[in-house]
Amino acid sequence: MKCLPAPNPVPVPNFGCTCYNSGMSLFAGFSAAAFWLLFSLFAAIIVFVIRRYVVEPWRGWLIPLYWLLIPYLALLTGAVSPRLMGLYWFDWRATFQIGAGLLLVIGLLALVVRLFAAPRAGLGAATGSGGSWPQQLRWVLLAGAEEWFWCFLRAALWEAALALPLNDLPPAYWSVWGAGLLAMPLLLAAQPSGPLRLVKVAILLVTSVVFLYTRNFWLCWLLHAALGLLFLPTVLAAQRVRLLPSQPQQG
Repeated sequence: MKCLPAPNPVPVPNFGCTCYNSGMSLFAGFSAAAFWLLFSLFAAIIVFVIRRYVVEPWRGWLIPLYWLLIPYLALLTGAVSPRLMGLYWFDWRATFQIGAGLLLVIGLLALVVRLFAAPRAGLGAATGSGGSWPQQLRWVLLAGAEEWFWCFLRAALWEAALALPLNDLPPAYWSVWGAGLLAMPLLLAAQPSGPLRLVKVAILLVTSVVFLYTRNFWLCWLLHAALGLLFLPTVLAAQRVRLLPSQPQQG
């Protein structure tokens, strides 16, 4: 008796299983970029809850440590690419073209602020509007730590976009602006006043556009620090002037 071959099985349609599996693989272990995005959100909530119970000067170190450690651990586990964070292999031509133009604009803005904004606010040498050089160095380092975290968000969203079947959406655009939306709540909550929040939002917008065209963390850090040194001393000094008691007029 001759045995007949078994019939081929009827193929079962795959209704969304591919998208489901790829979506679940985003969170599979410490080497997944989406895992570190979620971890950064939960860690931000924890930092803002416990910082009210931490005394100075340790309270001021919580957010900078948060900015530095999470991207470092994500890089250490291979969850994000150093190239996508803009640490190397960036566009040098775009870097010099955009960087030179923006630095020229920042220089002109610095001149305008010094000539008009500072005298109107009554910011003289007595108020320390420019800040001492240790304070300025601290601002530069904090700008680097914050930009380091922002570039981590951009790279992690970029990695997540590459893992999902989103062929119609360019990952460069939505990862940069999605990172801006993720960074916005922490940015606003970390600043004690409205003018400082406005300055930080402007810095986030400028560095997001620069990163979109150059993919250069170092240039974003330079512009972040330059804008901070330009506007933050003036805003802080203006707030100190408003808080000073009014002098009684001499008869």
